[in-house]
Amino acid sequence: MLIGICIFIITFFGLYMLLSGLFPRVHPRVNKAVEARAGKKETSTQIMTRQIAVKLLPFISLEEMKRQDLSHSLRVLEMDESPELFYAQAWSTGILYAILILIPLPLFALLVFLFFPGGIRPVTVIQLGIVIAAVLLFAGYKAVTGELQKKILRRREAIEWELPQFSGTVL
Repeated sequence: MLIGICIFIITFFGLYMLLSGLFPRVHPRVNKAVEARAGKKETSTQIMTRQIAVKLLPFISLEEMKRQDLSHSLRVLEMDESPELFYAQAWSTGILYAILILIPLPLFALLVFLFFPGGIRPVTVIQLGIVIAAVLLFAGYKAVTGELQKKILRRREAIEWELPQFSGTVL
């Protein structure tokens, strides 16, 4: 009986060692450290926005003054993209918002026609949807550019917060 238990323990310990050698398990702390150094993964929305931006890029040309200002802002925030690409991403975010309204719009117009046959015309619903999509197009653009300005403002405030201590240290 005792010999059977010992053989059982030795066999399963050997199987455990063999399988752990074949399928190594990364310790959770190591995994967390690697993920922290790797940076953030892009979401599917960010990937779609970037794909739309790449398609928009040939059609975008910025004035030299606007390009220099945007380039300086991106350099201050240590973002390694061109001003044209950032501008294209801002517009592609707006385009994505507009597409999300325009895709279900025909179905919504059909449902309105079916549930309210004499009340609201489907053309009116489609026109309203197009207006909302146009507003969301510009809202998406302004949201991205506004976020850039907020980041710059936060960085400037952090620098200004440290200036008195720096001047005291210098004195």
